[in-house]
Amino acid sequence: MSRKTGRVRRAVNASSSEILACLGEDPPIPSICVLHASELEEKEKVAIWTLFEENMRELYSDSSFGWKPTKRKKEIFHDLSRFLLIHNSEKTKLLAFCMFRFENEEGETIVYCYDIQISSQHHRTGMGRKLIDILCTIGRAFEMEKIVLTVLKANTNAVAFYSACSFEVDPNSPSVYLPEDDPSRNSHDYEIIPEINIVKDFVEHRAESGSALSKRLCVYLYVVAWQKLLTSGIPSIELVAVLSAEIMLSTTLRSVRPCACRIPGRRFASHGAPQFNEPSGYLFGEKPLPPGQKRVKEDWENIWYWGMFGSMAFAAVMLYYKPDTSIQTWALEEAKNRMEARGEKYKYEPSPPSSSS
Repeated sequence: MSRKTGRVRRAVNASSSEILACLGEDPPIPSICVLHASELEEKEKVAIWTLFEENMRELYSDSSFGWKPTKRKKEIFHDLSRFLLIHNSEKTKLLAFCMFRFENEEGETIVYCYDIQISSQHHRTGMGRKLIDILCTIGRAFEMEKIVLTVLKANTNAVAFYSACSFEVDPNSPSVYLPEDDPSRNSHDYEIIPEINIVKDFVEHRAESGSALSKRLCVYLYVVAWQKLLTSGIPSIELVAVLSAEIMLSTTLRSVRPCACRIPGRRFASHGAPQFNEPSGYLFGEKPLPPGQKRVKEDWENIWYWGMFGSMAFAAVMLYYKPDTSIQTWALEEAKNRMEARGEKYKYEPSPPSSSS
C-alpha cells in the first residue's frame, strides 16, 4: 500500500467526531457540525436538497449537464460523502452546507468539494470563505494535497468567489488541456479548479510547529554564550557549538514533531494511523466501514494472496510428481554407465558355491 493510498484510506475511515476534532476547540463557525451521509436524518436530507435545488436548479437546467434530480441526489448522498452543516442558533433552519469527499485522483490525494451552498439571505457574509478555510484545515490534518471543485462558468458569482479564495484553473480542465483549435474547447460550460496552496501551507505549518522548541532552546544557549564572551573577552566553546546545536535541533525536531501533531489531541501508533483499537479492539486496528460501503483490497494484499496460494500449488505439484533431482541419483547413474563401458558388472551376483573335492 502506497503512502498516499494510506492517507486517503485513513481519511475515508475517519469518523465525524475525528474530523470535527481537526478544527480544534474553537472552530471558525461555532454552530457547524460534521456528518457522514449515513448519519443524516431524513429532515436534514430534505433541507440539504431544498437548499441545493433553490440555488442550482436554474443553472443546471441551462447547462450541458441538465437538471437530473435523481442522479444529483445519488451523487450528493453517496456513501462516501461528508457534510459540513451550518444551522441557525435554534437549530431549526439550515443556513449553508458543504459536501466533500476524500479521493485519490491521478496519484494526488485531494479533498473534492462537490457543493458549497449558502442560503440567499446569508450571501456575502463571509460564510463561504469560512467553509473553504475549514476544508483547508481538514485537508492539512489528513495530509491531502489539494482541494478540487467544479464550477459552472455561468455561475459568475461563484467563479469570482473562488478566484478570490486563490483557486486557479486545473490542468485537467477542458479549457486548458484541449488544443486551441479544438472546436469543443469553448463548448464546455464548466471549469475544474484546485486550491494549490494547501500543500505549501501544510508544509510551512508543520515546519513552524516542529522548530518552535528548537528556537526556545537555542535562545537560551545564545544568552549563556554571549554572557561569557562579554565577561571574559574570549570566545567560549558554547558560542562555537551553538550554531551546530541550532542546526541539529531544528533538523531533528522538524522531522519528529509533525508525526505527533497531525491531528491535535489524537493518539497515534508507530505506523502513524489512529489507534482505533483502543479500547474497542477492532481487528488489525481497522475501523469498520460505513453501512453499504465495500472494502477494497490493497495491492500488497493481492500480492500476498497470490504468493501464498501460488506457493501452496507449486508445493502440491512437486509432491505429486516427485521429480528426483538429487546428486546421489546422478552419481549412481554416472558410475553405472562407466562400469558398463569398461565391461564391468555393476550388479552384485554372488558366485556359485564351489563343489567340495
